Amino acid sequence: MKKLFLLIACLLVMTINSIGQISSIKAVEIANQYVNNLGIGEYLLYQNTKITSPTSKISTFDKSIYSVLSDSWMFLLDKNHLSTWSHPCSFLFVDVKTGTITEKE
Repeated sequence: MKKLFLLIACLLVMTINSIGQISSIKAVEIANQYVNNLGIGEYLLYQNTKITSPTSKISTFDKSIYSVLSDSWMFLLDKNHLSTWSHPCSFLFVDVKTGTITEKE
């Protein structure tokens, strides 16, 4: 009986830990669906391989922006990838808990 209880407790802990966060792969799916819904045609989407912490400063060529208020997967969305270097792009932040997307130009 003790072994069964211990096994159930371990499975419960593993399940709770896996439910609490959206995986990198799931974040890519969410981001691609979001961009497809924009209907912009071809695009490039680059993912940061690490989770971005709340209010991280992101420096670009001409300005700095701050990430959203929660841990997020961060993507760079290039809506006009055939242009030269100085064209507008967006950052997409996929919340690791909810999957909510915030876009910052």
